[in-house]
Amino acid sequence: MLLYKLVFIVTFGLFKVPDTTLIRHSPLLASRILAVNAHPLLPAIAPPRSTIYSLGDCLLRLPVTIHELLTKLYRSLLPLPLGVRLGTTVSLPVSALTWTKFWRLTMPHRCRTLWFRFLHDCLPTRAILHHRVPNLFPSPMCHVCSVSTDNSIHMLFSCPTKLPFWKYFFHELFICASDTPSLQVLFLSALLKLSFPPVRHPQGIPLRPHQIFSAALTTVWQAHWRFVFEDKLILPDSLRTSTYSQITTLLHRKHVPFLQSHLVSL
Repeated sequence: MLLYKLVFIVTFGLFKVPDTTLIRHSPLLASRILAVNAHPLLPAIAPPRSTIYSLGDCLLRLPVTIHELLTKLYRSLLPLPLGVRLGTTVSLPVSALTWTKFWRLTMPHRCRTLWFRFLHDCLPTRAILHHRVPNLFPSPMCHVCSVSTDNSIHMLFSCPTKLPFWKYFFHELFICASDTPSLQVLFLSALLKLSFPPVRHPQGIPLRPHQIFSAALTTVWQAHWRFVFEDKLILPDSLRTSTYSQITTLLHRKHVPFLQSHLVSL
């Protein structure tokens, strides 16, 4: 039997690789691992001139069990590419109760992922990309409007190309009282507290507030990247139509017939 001496954590999980197989079939991975010299746990246990075998032994002698080795630890052992900086993210203030409610909400997986990344401040905004890869992203300014720093709130909400849509969205699909705070407060309350104003059901759309909001959020996200990769302009009317298309998709998943008369008026 082959003796497995190296254990590697990759993006898709935990698996064991025979020494000879690693050297023969994955020279790039082997060379990157051999270049490791900066991990805080390795200096005391790694020999001065590491080989693929001695480094494998070092990995196995880390002060954690095999089952505790995580992807993050594996990636921390690899040297950063030239010109790339480590970045840190700070999660936004969200209560434990809100997190529990968040995971119980019914919404498309892609929207939940987007929402989750917003809460952890790790969306690929220009500000973050500029900090981490300044050679490729020399400016933190918004790629769409070029007038403000592109942070998470600007990317999804306050960019001048997207703000008119959110004004329409909240006032047409939700009942906003005369003393309603600013739109940004409504937006952040929805994302951070899962707090929404009452729904103004157009044509009796039987969806919950977070589902309607998730449709708009997904629409803005997709429109942003269509602009980046396809140079398609971000227009309020297009966002409006796409939002109703997202709502229609959600209704079909619930097997609820949706009256299209409201879309005809767009």
